[in-house]
Amino acid sequence: MKFGGLLAADGAMDVSGWIIRTEKAGQHRYWKVGEVDPDRAAWIAREAAGAETAKTISGIAARSLPQFKVAPGIATELWERRSNTRIAEQPNATTAFDETEVKTSGEITFDIVVPEEGAPVVEGCYRIEGENWKVYLLANESDAFGSPRFENDAVFQSGVSGIYGVISADRVLNKKAVLRILTEAVGVDTWTEVDGPSGLVLR
Repeated sequence: MKFGGLLAADGAMDVSGWIIRTEKAGQHRYWKVGEVDPDRAAWIAREAAGAETAKTISGIAARSLPQFKVAPGIATELWERRSNTRIAEQPNATTAFDETEVKTSGEITFDIVVPEEGAPVVEGCYRIEGENWKVYLLANESDAFGSPRFENDAVFQSGVSGIYGVISADRVLNKKAVLRILTEAVGVDTWTEVDGPSGLVLR
C-alpha cells in the first residue's frame, strides 16, 4: 500500500494519523484516527464504528495539524452531518404544502481559491442532503488531463466516487462553471460552499 508525499527527509513516514473508510451494511463512514500505524488505525476505526470492514485511504501528514486535530488512539468521525437550518418563507399559515416545491440542496468545497477568470484545474468535494462526501476533479482540455471526456460516476484511487471531467479549453473554469457542471451532473438545485474535506486528500 503506497501513500505518496508522506515521507519525511529521513525516510520515515511523516504522518500523525490516518483517514479510514469503514463499511457497515453498505453504509460508508469516514474517520480520522491518531495512530501512525495504518493497520492499527483501521482496527481502531472499525471498532469505533462497529463496522464489518475498514480501509486506510490516506495519511494525515503531521504538517497538516491542527487542521485535522487528531488525538492519539482516538477515532473521530471526520465529517458530521449538518442539519439544514434554512426555512423557506411562507406567505400565510394556511398555504398548502406543495411537494413539487421541495428543492435538493448540496454542500461543496473548493481545494483552492478559484479566481473569476478561472483556473486550469479545480477540485474539491461535494455531498447531497448530508450523505457521504464525494470528490470532483475538473480540468480544461489544454491541461495535461487528456482529451475531453466526462464521468459522473468516476471512482478515484481511494475508492471514493465522484465526478471527473475534462472540458473544452475555451470554457472558463471558475466557481460558477463548477456549480453549473455539478448541477447538471447530479441534479442539485441549491449549493452552499462550506469548510469541509479536501478533494486531494479524499481521492
